[in-house]
Amino acid sequence: MISSFKIDAMTGKLSHIDNQMMNANIAYISIDLTGQYLISASYPHHKIIVNPVSKNGDILKHQYTLNGFPNAHAVLIDKTNRYVLVPTLGDDRVYQFEFNVNSGKMKLNDPPYIDLNKNSLKKKVGPRHIVFHPNGQYIYVIGQFDASIHLFDFNPKTGVLNEKQNIFTLPVKYKYKRKAAADIHITPDGRFIYSSDRVSSTISGFEVDAESGFLTSIEVIETEKSPRGFNIDASGKYLLVVGELSNEMSIYRINKISGRLIKLKSYLMGINPNWVEIVTFP
Repeated sequence: MISSFKIDAMTGKLSHIDNQMMNANIAYISIDLTGQYLISASYPHHKIIVNPVSKNGDILKHQYTLNGFPNAHAVLIDKTNRYVLVPTLGDDRVYQFEFNVNSGKMKLNDPPYIDLNKNSLKKKVGPRHIVFHPNGQYIYVIGQFDASIHLFDFNPKTGVLNEKQNIFTLPVKYKYKRKAAADIHITPDGRFIYSSDRVSSTISGFEVDAESGFLTSIEVIETEKSPRGFNIDASGKYLLVVGELSNEMSIYRINKISGRLIKLKSYLMGINPNWVEIVTFP
């Protein structure tokens, strides 16, 4: 089920609008730039689903479903609203779609996907979450199983990706047998990018080269236990991270010169918090 809410711009309070039953369990949702369509990724049912959205914010009955996308984990829509990218953790791919805003329909691009695991000897990647650089030219994908950030050039004319960097997010002397990278976000000015890992309970920071998009490691810090979700505010000054197993949220100030994180305070949350969404009104 997907629930929709109205946000009070003065207080931030939510008012429930309606619920819409879905034909699959949903892991991630995105709304296209016109606000007319909601695109969902179903991790357990391997589907991508499109629902119309009413002017009042109601999620209407699903328009159509695309099947056969193993463990679809996120949905990213480009700045032109013409292309949709979906990382599928189950087969180590990022699928590339053309999006028709007039009909809300999606079709596979040419080529239909980018394979993050071309070499069969390579360990599984598990592409999980995905973000655009503010300039719209670079895309960063976090691999859950390899705990690496994969950098791609994005062609805005064709909607096609081209991988050019793969950087490990954890310390060289990583002491755990398992990795579980979770979330990834970039500052609004595009200077710094951060990722989280749930096993080591860490946040990793990187500096972004403005000319190439390449990443250079800044630091890895311990944070809330199992940081499944975090986000960066619109000013680019603060990073908020929730611990799924600590039931707390920590707030950090981002050093605008170095990109290093300075912890300010922790707050008690509900049980098993796993996402942070920051809403900014004009």
